[in-house]
Amino acid sequence: MENLEGSKKIIKDILNREYFFKVPEYQRPFSWDSENFEDLIFDLLDADHNQEYFLGTIVLHRRESDDIYDIVDGQQRMTTLMILFACLRDLIKDSDFKTELHNKIKQAENKVDGIPEKIRIEV
Repeated sequence: MENLEGSKKIIKDILNREYFFKVPEYQRPFSWDSENFEDLIFDLLDADHNQEYFLGTIVLHRRESDDIYDIVDGQQRMTTLMILFACLRDLIKDSDFKTELHNKIKQAENKVDGIPEKIRIEV
């Protein structure tokens, strides 16, 4: 039997690293509606930015064959954050910030190292 190990992570660190996520087939499809989306957005806006914010439990399981993590729990929140990043990226004028947001959604292509553009979360 496989050992399970839990640890506290900051979502910013997970989204800034070379993590790629996949929603396993046994998970229900994305089902949040605009009310759920708004609740998360307003909760983020109302949070005290001088303190840690508890986004909720997100359970990831690393696949043995590659560097992809299955989202066992938290796919609604993770997917909603990616949708938010995409919306902000499309609305923001600052090109540096736009690039940073884009890199949270997709791994940038690097032709020199032979790295293709790759989406970070696959649902």
